[in-house]
Amino acid sequence: MAGTLQGLANRDKPQVFFLMEDHRQLLQWPESENWPGNINIDQWWLEELTEPGHFLADYTLINENNALYPPNETGFFALLDEFFKAGAAEAGFWNGFVLWDRDLPATSSVAKTAAGVENLLPIRKHTAPGSLYDRLILGTGAPYTAALVKLDLEGRFADGKSGSQTVLGTNFTSSGSAKNDAYLWAVEKYLKPGLTSTELMYYGIDAFTRPAPRARAEGGYMDDGDGKLIVVRGHYDETLGKVIIKTRHFSQYVIGYNYVTFADVPEGHPSYDDILFLAARGITAGVGSDRFGLDTVLTRVQLLVILMKAYGIEMDEEWDDNFEDAAGTWYEGWIATAKRLGMTAGIGNNQFGLDNSVTREQMLLLIYKTLEALGETLPVSADGKTLTDFTDADQLSDWAYLDGNDSKIEAVLMSGVYTGTLLDPQGDYSRAEIAGALRKMLKM
Repeated sequence: MAGTLQGLANRDKPQVFFLMEDHRQLLQWPESENWPGNINIDQWWLEELTEPGHFLADYTLINENNALYPPNETGFFALLDEFFKAGAAEAGFWNGFVLWDRDLPATSSVAKTAAGVENLLPIRKHTAPGSLYDRLILGTGAPYTAALVKLDLEGRFADGKSGSQTVLGTNFTSSGSAKNDAYLWAVEKYLKPGLTSTELMYYGIDAFTRPAPRARAEGGYMDDGDGKLIVVRGHYDETLGKVIIKTRHFSQYVIGYNYVTFADVPEGHPSYDDILFLAARGITAGVGSDRFGLDTVLTRVQLLVILMKAYGIEMDEEWDDNFEDAAGTWYEGWIATAKRLGMTAGIGNNQFGLDNSVTREQMLLLIYKTLEALGETLPVSADGKTLTDFTDADQLSDWAYLDGNDSKIEAVLMSGVYTGTLLDPQGDYSRAEIAGALRKMLKM
């Protein structure tokens, strides 16, 4: 939205230069004679354009501020306020909103094109409380109504067989790809009639110029032979400036970027990095409604599936043995695979205990058994602990002392994965906590 707002506000004369980067978001590039290395790209352009004799040299810069908004939004919402006031006072300056489909990212680009032609502002159609759509249009006390939504692109480009349908008010038939249809629609509606330039391109903040989340979201992907990319274990090492992957065989690998966000995990949250690390790799998709479920207690089956996905353990398609309570569930195959590999013996009487909350002692043992099934071990860390370091270690369940399970639990503690001051063996484990532990494990 910020980029489009600049375009509309500056259509007749320079009025707005919005700094979309902050001090943490730098363009990283090797330093050379003609390039200064790590720079704030927006600040660099502002300084360049205001140099004597340059485009903005004769303009006075006014730093917009508005104390009514949180610090990370200061300036942007103040700018929106001014923009909306100007739009109300001048006919045609701003005509409303265009909504793009959060499930079809291509509509974001299409929405920007529509916005430029029809004097609209693009908003992701995201109904979660606190979203921009909610704050401006949908929520209680929102300053604008749905009447100002002039174009809604959600669900307008549905995948189907090529030629099976006509695309959104045009004369051409579907290509069979929702993404392609969205772009083809924009070509028919805006480019071919000459309503927008076919030569100029828009510069905006993208994954390359935002290395802060990139360290969390980058990883390795493998071609499965049919053109489908499969996530492999890996992470971005900021010190080395490289993506490190672990694999058990050779294949074709590429580096990918998948930046995922959740409405209940704002940037700056203590678990923000950990959660994005898992979500970007498809290890967890949250609990629905764009929420991760920070404090939601993990169940035994949720932890099992998360661990198996994290370590690339594939689900068996067929099985001869399983726990009785797994039959007919969507995770039946995952549990059968775990049982075959010896990762879990269940809770007794051939029951896995699907929806039982997972305790800390169960979590530690399951981590060990997952790695044991893969023939791997966790390294001993300098900040690792032994059972004797915990004053409540004597509260371990009786089963924890059978078959050397206590030494297995201790092996995980010695890796530094668990950093609590108390062991709290029967305590519940939250989704946010497992995200922190797993990120440490996967980077070892």
